[in-house]
Amino acid sequence: MASRKSEKKREELFFLDRNNSQKEDEEEEEEEEKEEEEEEEKKEEEEEEEEEEEVDIKRGELTRTRRRIEMRESPSFSPSFPDYPLFFPSFL
Repeated sequence: MASRKSEKKREELFFLDRNNSQKEDEEEEEEEEKEEEEEEEKKEEEEEEEEEEEVDIKRGELTRTRRRIEMRESPSFSPSFPDYPLFFPSFL
């Protein structure tokens, strides 16, 4: 009888241990999934920021182009030096 009781206790402990280890494994998997999701979110945010920077750069280029067009259309525009500054160094 004593051996049966101890055998049952061993089995119970084994199953409890097994259940605990399964729960731990599940918790670890959940943590890993959360970390992966966070990494993906960070990557997406970085990609969005890069896209916004690209859009800002394109907007800046468009504004420069518009200014050049406006300058060319203005009556004070000098066609011989379209993209040069108004002053030149003396060695030229």
